[in-house]
Amino acid sequence: MHRRLSTSVAAPARLGLCALLCLTASACLTRGPQDGASPATASATPQCTAPDLWQPAVADYDDADDASAAPARRSGSATIALTSEPDTLLPLYTQHRATASIIAHEVVEPLVVADAFTGALSPGLANAWHTEDDGLNWTLTLVPNALWHDQTPFTARDVAFTFAQILDPQGGTVVARSFADVAEVSAADDTTVHITLDAPSDTLPARLSRVFPVPEHVFAGSTIPAHPAARAPLGTGPFRFHHWSRGKHLELRRSSTWREAPAGLQRLEYRFVADTARALRLLSRGEVDIVSGAHAAAHEPMTGERLAPSTHTTAIVYNPRVPALRDADTRRALDRLIDRDTLRHALFRCRELLVTAPWMSVPRAPAAPVFSIERARTHLQKAGWALQEDGSLWRDGAPLRFDLLVPKLNRTHSRVVHLLQRDLHKAGIRMGLVEVGDNLFQQRLHAQRYDAAWVSIDSAEPFDSGNLPLPYIDVHAPRDTLAQHCDDARPLSFISRPLRSFVARSDIAGIRLRADELDERHLYRVGSERSPRAAHRGGHP
Repeated sequence: MHRRLSTSVAAPARLGLCALLCLTASACLTRGPQDGASPATASATPQCTAPDLWQPAVADYDDADDASAAPARRSGSATIALTSEPDTLLPLYTQHRATASIIAHEVVEPLVVADAFTGALSPGLANAWHTEDDGLNWTLTLVPNALWHDQTPFTARDVAFTFAQILDPQGGTVVARSFADVAEVSAADDTTVHITLDAPSDTLPARLSRVFPVPEHVFAGSTIPAHPAARAPLGTGPFRFHHWSRGKHLELRRSSTWREAPAGLQRLEYRFVADTARALRLLSRGEVDIVSGAHAAAHEPMTGERLAPSTHTTAIVYNPRVPALRDADTRRALDRLIDRDTLRHALFRCRELLVTAPWMSVPRAPAAPVFSIERARTHLQKAGWALQEDGSLWRDGAPLRFDLLVPKLNRTHSRVVHLLQRDLHKAGIRMGLVEVGDNLFQQRLHAQRYDAAWVSIDSAEPFDSGNLPLPYIDVHAPRDTLAQHCDDARPLSFISRPLRSFVARSDIAGIRLRADELDERHLYRVGSERSPRAAHRGGHP
């Protein structure tokens, strides 16, 4: 949903306290050291000057993203480079970002579509939903003409079967916690689903955006995650699964059973590469069309590129239940030990903004804390930490040591973490690293089994307050909205749009798109308030 913090999202004790690091942006007037320069020498380099970060890299974004500006193509292909490979292709059973990037909305569809930026709900496989008694009993009306890719009709029985898996304590779905209040789900007829809750709730429609039904006729009587179809999913979307060669590529083909206008491309190929540097080399040679997750600092612009601004925020979240991090002075000391200017200059080449408040649109936000080991030590002394002869800090018979929980890191983020680790060590703080896979990372966040955690938030991802360890954040508002107060009801100018509305245009073969931290499903454009649903699936509005 929209990145606006609500007091109803969660209490601070549940969320943890965070130190915002940086926000990747799209342009810069200065550049830092070349790749390979030592971070240790970066602090001696000039600080980043203030660039005009919101001068669009592509002046005609409005025209380029307007699906009515050119006829949709009905042939051709696009190749997308990904630096991670999914573990399964069923969104119900994984939180792996690659699964959502490849499959969600393209092959399988949710019951309800939640706009990634505004949170507005629109029909998915459910055409309509209503409650007649204050949110206790809900009725969903399904689309009448949806077909699975094997031409079997999609019905309410599939929805009831899917919820049976969600509500099964041994079912293993990643959305089970979001539906703990569901008492019963039943199919009244082929297109009508009844849902009964334990207590009234008006959030059920938004939560249904996380339910991607699975076909009963395929999975009945089986353990779904172990079924072969979990790696070759059957869906109802505009593309169908075609082939997956582990470690190499995955291919989708345009579906002939799709109930709306055909997708703009015949084929989508996802190529799995070792890292972003490799992906960018393939991009420069024209072997891939789109690179996801490439920081602007990673390469020089190429002729014919389309640049999309990032909407990615990085923060370190502290768990205040951990004794060493419980007091504010210790956390303030840690905040003083994040050398943001060095990170911006040496690692990101100034192509990002510092986040100094939960929203980019907050006026008169305070300046980011200045990096200072001496000031950090002052806070640590106030917190009762005593410096030992070996340079470590102790309090109440225990050292100041904590572990940073991180998901699998790319090279740039790994350098950020190790630079932070080095500076903390200088101040007497020992920080260990615990690197885990995406699914285990999410599980530990929700269970609050971490001391501190490295969290990245992408505006392309749907908002779900029950699924996030901290509030969503307004990111990358253009300059003309920076002065708006955070409770301004007007939508921000940058909104997400489905990628297919762009690749449907006739000029796809003539360009290469490189997008900072761009989820494959979305482009970011300026100045439109039109719903993403208006240009759905690569056809005309």
